[in-house]
Amino acid sequence: MRTRAAAVAVVLMLGCGSGTGADVVEPTGNGRDGDGAGVVEGADTEEGMGAGGEADAGDEASEGVESGDGGDAEPGDEVAGTEMLAGEKAGSAAMIAGARTHHEKCLGLLSEHNETGDAATAEEGIAECETAAEMYREILERWPELEVAYELTFYMADCLYWSGDFAAAQEAFEAVRDWEGEDMYREDAAHGVEEMIFLQEEAGEQGK
Repeated sequence: MRTRAAAVAVVLMLGCGSGTGADVVEPTGNGRDGDGAGVVEGADTEEGMGAGGEADAGDEASEGVESGDGGDAEPGDEVAGTEMLAGEKAGSAAMIAGARTHHEKCLGLLSEHNETGDAATAEEGIAECETAAEMYREILERWPELEVAYELTFYMADCLYWSGDFAAAQEAFEAVRDWEGEDMYREDAAHGVEEMIFLQEEAGEQGK
């Protein structure tokens, strides 16, 4: 990963006007006031990974309802499995909300830097980007089967981009570009891959 000083230099050079298309972190007004809700549609609903949602019908059959030796489920296993799923949903929803908050702060601070030119604001924004990227990565590693994994991978790529980690951002953009069955961000991701390659080549030329 780039050093913080190098990342700040990148942000100073790039500004924050174009971005990579991750405007999904802006509030969408889906029932909450002023908290930037809506980064992940359905992430806080029963259809998504809701913090208060109940386990979907049939979830018990796939999580923890069979005994460890392959025999019949013991009494209480189904309840325990349901409670585990509810806890997992609550945990993933809480982490998504936290990552979203850091992502929004990142873009807000970088936008402020774009207006003021203050390097300290850029550095603070980059730190928020790094935190958000790390949180998105942890979410995806802990819950790879999330319905919103595609969106979260794109958001992670955006944060890696703004934190100056172009190699990791390229890898994430490539994953989004090549994602089977999803194409919402395919064009943006393809552009992101090209831009990351260019920026890495530029950084290499400057380092000579």
